Amino acid sequence: MSSQKIQLRSISNNRNEEVSFGRLLCNDRVDEGGIILSIRKRTGKQCEGKHILSIQDTSELHYNHHSGRIKDYSGLGDVGRCQLGYFIHPSLAFDANDGSVIGLSDIYIWNRDRYRQRDTSLRRQTAIEEKESYKWIKASQNSQECLSKAEHITVIQDRDGDIYEEFVSVPNEQTDLLIRSKVNRKLADTDKSLYELVADQEACVRYELEVKRDNKKRKARKALMEVRYKKVRIKCPENLKALKKYPDYVELTIVNAKESKETVPDGEAPIDWKLLTTHEVNNFMDATQMVYWYSLRWGIEDFFRLLKKKGFDLESSELETGYGLRKLGLFTMQAATKVMQLRQARDEEAQIATAEVFDKQEQNCLEDLLPTLEGNTEALKNPYSKEQLIWAAWIIARLGGWSGYRSQRPAGLITLKNGLQKFEMIYMGWQIQNQKNNST
Repeated sequence: MSSQKIQLRSISNNRNEEVSFGRLLCNDRVDEGGIILSIRKRTGKQCEGKHILSIQDTSELHYNHHSGRIKDYSGLGDVGRCQLGYFIHPSLAFDANDGSVIGLSDIYIWNRDRYRQRDTSLRRQTAIEEKESYKWIKASQNSQECLSKAEHITVIQDRDGDIYEEFVSVPNEQTDLLIRSKVNRKLADTDKSLYELVADQEACVRYELEVKRDNKKRKARKALMEVRYKKVRIKCPENLKALKKYPDYVELTIVNAKESKETVPDGEAPIDWKLLTTHEVNNFMDATQMVYWYSLRWGIEDFFRLLKKKGFDLESSELETGYGLRKLGLFTMQAATKVMQLRQARDEEAQIATAEVFDKQEQNCLEDLLPTLEGNTEALKNPYSKEQLIWAAWIIARLGGWSGYRSQRPAGLITLKNGLQKFEMIYMGWQIQNQKNNST
């Protein structure tokens, strides 16, 4: 079995523990909701007094290729294209001040009926609470509960979160929304559409954006971006107006960051973000702040990448029950968050304390490991303070196979993931040895 896969043996000291842990995950009495609650509690404590960006998105995990092995399909269902699996909708909490990952403020997890009959004819008349898209609202509300001691919360979502009902039900004095627009909505006080109105505005600022090559969509270039904004009143959709429980309009600001025609390569569409927010936007600094915060949304793509084939490879798990696979997924999401924190510490993007990620015992184990990973020269010494997470990231990277030389390419997400898995195995042995030493 590949070392890239989530294996029960990698978190067990022997075959008996491996079997026991597998049984634990497949035990119906081990509550999925309880695991999520413990994850959220940890995040809530660390977010106290901070402005938090709660960034959401949806992905799915596929197990169709293991369908003959899975004995209990409860918790699994259709995830599209005749695939068996389940959906995840995590909310990652970032510090708005420095963009650092703190934890998970919510994990919404569900499955569709494997044999469901789809009928979309009454979709527009169906209440939002009965639609799958309610996940965006529910996750926002769960995050508000988790982050109740935060100074402020900004919920950030991609196009699928552009739901009128959310703009009505989620914002409050503590919470704002920042959502990429999906629909060219009608406005309450003008015949112009939303996109026409913002396009009419003068650019408040222009700046260059370094665009990396994307083989599927983009050529590498320096894109000239123009930012416009406008306060608007979004008109209530007709199907919701008939329900008589939603206001006639909601007041928002649209911020449009669009690439100038002069830097768009032939055959490509311009970069064009249209963002709807409940935040006050009064000048170019406010507008560019919205664009920057939304750009952090791509961190959740790294999170999903860590869960899948090139990372922890959750879809290759050998557990034999649907709910067992889901609970293993929850534990893996915790590990993926820690890997992202280590990468940010490695890049010195944020001043994260070691104690926010590793407890005292784990720190002691890391300290014992350090001499075995350092070299004889100063170039191969860990130059960082033990109190800062970058110190631990250096050790984890070395365990994952990084050379240790700062002049060479830094450890990537997968190297840090490998190092963290190796550390967890070493830590278990370290604990056992300490217990034996203390008992003699």
